[in-house]
Amino acid sequence: MQLSFLPCTPFGVIRILEYYGVTLKGKHAVVISKSLAVGKPLTNMLLAKEATVTVCHRETKDLSFLTRQADIICTATGKEGL
Repeated sequence: MQLSFLPCTPFGVIRILEYYGVTLKGKHAVVISKSLAVGKPLTNMLLAKEATVTVCHRETKDLSFLTRQADIICTATGKEGL
């Protein structure tokens, strides 16, 4: 038997989306964070739910263009205004 643990913040994001009935399959999600604690696990969880995911960070060019294309936006940068 193999036990695995999911990071709590990304897991919480998925649970909230499920609670409100947000369908992830086929949606375009933009994740603004590449951190090991939130961004990457959340990206993988969204991919597992068959969402198309774009990962952005502070060096991403034209972030506003990418976010306007998104059905779902998740940000965890800790930086105001990003």
